[in-house]
Amino acid sequence: MSLVEDLGSDKKGLFWPKGRQKWHSPQGKFIRESILGINDGLIETLGFVTGVYGAVAESRIIIITGIAQIIAGSISMGIGAYVSQKSFKEFYDREEDVEKEEMATDPESERAEIEAIYRRKGFQGEELKMVVHRITSDKKVWLETMMEQELGLNREGYTPPLKSGAVTGLSYILGAICPITPYFLFEGFNAFIASVVFSMIFLFCVGSLKSYWARIWWAWSGLEVMAFGLMAVVVTYSIGKLISVIFKISVNP
Repeated sequence: MSLVEDLGSDKKGLFWPKGRQKWHSPQGKFIRESILGINDGLIETLGFVTGVYGAVAESRIIIITGIAQIIAGSISMGIGAYVSQKSFKEFYDREEDVEKEEMATDPESERAEIEAIYRRKGFQGEELKMVVHRITSDKKVWLETMMEQELGLNREGYTPPLKSGAVTGLSYILGAICPITPYFLFEGFNAFIASVVFSMIFLFCVGSLKSYWARIWWAWSGLEVMAFGLMAVVVTYSIGKLISVIFKISVNP
């Protein structure tokens, strides 16, 4: 079987190797954004409330500042995802217009570029001619091949900016709920311990789920993410304690 025969075709007519991973789809990107948002929301909020606990050990202050941090963090994450997707689309569209113009004004040079690209991939002789002819006979396929192979740009996994921002922001809030909830239920040290334990369990679950896309051992993935959470606890608690000593912070009951 030749390399050309081993190429599949998606609904858009693009060439893709058979067995293309499903998590490269827009739905898969939403899942990745959700996991990213949950992970960031959990670790950032855990680190924040732990640092505040180390400084003041007062549930009321932790709850108030924690909620403010969650609101600010979710807005920041949502806006960041929105701007990222919007900027990518604008950049992609601009580069696509340039390629369209070049294909219209100098098609032979663009065809030669396709030939050079696939020659570097190992195509030769009649097989190379077949590939070049097949690609350049469809302007849409030709354009998207140039965008991907020449410029390294593709729309794979692109999601609408508003949806991307909403998913990321809401996922951040979902992750942030875990470390702050115990401070509503318990006081002092008990709240701190419950926050850390619940967060570690949640982080392990998130890390294990992430392994499905990363294709690594689920237990190792879970422990890796959990380790980052523990590191955040140690660092932020230590900093909070140091601040309380330096500035002699105390809280009146």
